[in-house]
Amino acid sequence: MAIIPTKPQVSAYKNLDAFIAGGEPAFSPEKKKVKKAGCKQVITLTISPATLARIDDWARNQGISRAAAVAVAISKLTG
Repeated sequence: MAIIPTKPQVSAYKNLDAFIAGGEPAFSPEKKKVKKAGCKQVITLTISPATLARIDDWARNQGISRAAAVAVAISKLTG
């Protein structure tokens, strides 16, 4: 027994244009908003598990957080 699909009723699309017009665009050429935590900016960082383990060990020995350890390392690299 075959299932024959039916066309949606026109009323299902009645407010479709208004719905789409009210949404946010998928891409905006405007500058991206930056998330901030206090006076600092939030970033996402991809790093290898081995390097992360070394950073975590160093941070633990220094008594600081992982984020602080990354900030210290970047500060030392950039002068």
